[in-house]
Amino acid sequence: MSVYRYLSIVDFQADFIVWIQSARHPACDLFFKYISELGTIQAMLITWAIFVWFISYRYGCRIILVNLVLQYFGSLWLKALVALPRPSEIFPAIIAIEPAKGFSFPSGHVINAIIFWGMVALFFKKRWVTFACTSIIFLIGLSRIYLGVHYPMDVLASFAMGGAALFCFEKKHQAKDWLCNVSDGVKVGGILGSSLVLYGLVLLFAPQGIPPSWFYSFVSLYTSSCLGWLLKNRWILWSETVPWSQRFLRTAIGMIVLLVPVTFYFKSFWTYWFIGFWLTLGVPLLFAKIVRAVR
Repeated sequence: MSVYRYLSIVDFQADFIVWIQSARHPACDLFFKYISELGTIQAMLITWAIFVWFISYRYGCRIILVNLVLQYFGSLWLKALVALPRPSEIFPAIIAIEPAKGFSFPSGHVINAIIFWGMVALFFKKRWVTFACTSIIFLIGLSRIYLGVHYPMDVLASFAMGGAALFCFEKKHQAKDWLCNVSDGVKVGGILGSSLVLYGLVLLFAPQGIPPSWFYSFVSLYTSSCLGWLLKNRWILWSETVPWSQRFLRTAIGMIVLLVPVTFYFKSFWTYWFIGFWLTLGVPLLFAKIVRAVR
């Protein structure tokens, strides 16, 4: 697929990237690389875990679900369909300060950022939290442009997609009431059925330019997180009003195990099955046993 059909769309955006990179400085490179890391899947796994185990289990699980669904359809499949090369691959004047795989449009980092930090702002509903979360989202978007791995339109489109997802999340009440009346068997069937569809889309259509492992990892994490969430609600009591000391304890215990696959970034999709279950079922089950033993 020729890149020239994109030049009329991205040419003026390339000038903007070159202008931003003209102010390059080692300190800026380091700062924006660090900020950009906040939008990676590894960083998301850690922040999801902190929210699920320390702040609100139910709301944290919703963050995970919304993020994974939007990433699968809005980021991975859209990347494959649009197939826009990275800026440095078309314009030699643009420097890829940080290497990036796959296509450019849209930005998975920005989608991660706006879903997580946007939902954090919606959860706390405090001005200073909203300001902090908005600042993080903006800086992650700016970092992807500065690092030369995304066009401004990639970032703006990701903002729009994430904003639409947040709006739909806020209007979820009818769907929430309906799901409460659905039996666990139907829920399990829905989770497994939707997972097979998501796996099948990749097997049947095999999108070019996107590693299949990316799709399988997201679907594995989606399936295991949803099943873990359902099993936890069925079997385990999890209080969100326990003392701060207990919240710190269960988060510390969970993080010790979670940091092993996150740090070494094991790429097997079985790792993501484990992570999903550990986030939503493993830690609640382990902590429930610890509490019973202490009593």
